[in-house]
Amino acid sequence: MNSETALPPIVSAGDVPAAGDGVVIADVRWSLSGPKDAATFREEYATGHIPGAVFVDLDDDLSDHSVTGAGRHPLPREDDFAATRARLGIGPDTRVYAYGTDDPAGAARLVLMLRFSGIAAALIDGGLPAYRAAHPDVPMEPGHNDPTPVETVEEPLVRLVSIDEVAYAAHSRSALLVDARAPERFRGDVEPVDPRAGHIPTAVNVPYAAHLQADGTFRSPEQIRRTFEDAGATGERIVINYCGSGVSACVNVLAMEHAGLRHGYLFPGSFSEWSADPQREVETR
Repeated sequence: MNSETALPPIVSAGDVPAAGDGVVIADVRWSLSGPKDAATFREEYATGHIPGAVFVDLDDDLSDHSVTGAGRHPLPREDDFAATRARLGIGPDTRVYAYGTDDPAGAARLVLMLRFSGIAAALIDGGLPAYRAAHPDVPMEPGHNDPTPVETVEEPLVRLVSIDEVAYAAHSRSALLVDARAPERFRGDVEPVDPRAGHIPTAVNVPYAAHLQADGTFRSPEQIRRTFEDAGATGERIVINYCGSGVSACVNVLAMEHAGLRHGYLFPGSFSEWSADPQREVETR
């Protein structure tokens, strides 16, 4: 299935179908700024989630922390991700709708990985709060749902770039590097988690939070497109998106597609991989 035509990257909460009959709803709670861990997110999921939704753990299901030297959230191997999809009930023809709570980045990571694997997946605009507002008569479901496993096959993830490809793009300016982190981290004013402060040379800053309105829903495609175009994205030039660890940059890639901009790629190791290598130059400003 061609995921980019089967489902748009972002869908309105009011258009989300019920789980079942080839539809999987995924609850991917994660927060860039909060101190919560997976156990807390799982407990919150158990107190109430969209009916039929399955819980997805960003660290266990969408990352492989046994991999070293590839940033703080290395992508899982293709066979491991295929096994995760099968366990979650996501087959090649399944449609997946993913949501978060306060932060869409974790859900965006799942959606992007699925779309890059050729599976139809969309991010629910505004997450759980928007769904509850759009479906006031639908009670939230407590407890845990055990998904029904399905048969699936390994699929390569496309539109990923390596650290050496990023270095070439920075040197040759053959692609636009877009940093999705907050401006203060991009400039190098602060760096709370990674080895060095600053950003990859030649990168421009388009914080993923700039695409969100106060209620957590996305700004219009026209507004998002203007933000990227102001940063140098033309729709014809490859745009390599990165962040701290390859999670929040997924929001930028989906936002590009939402705005009708092509050629959005992801550097999954992101700045945590780049800054850990002392041979890689870092800029501050």
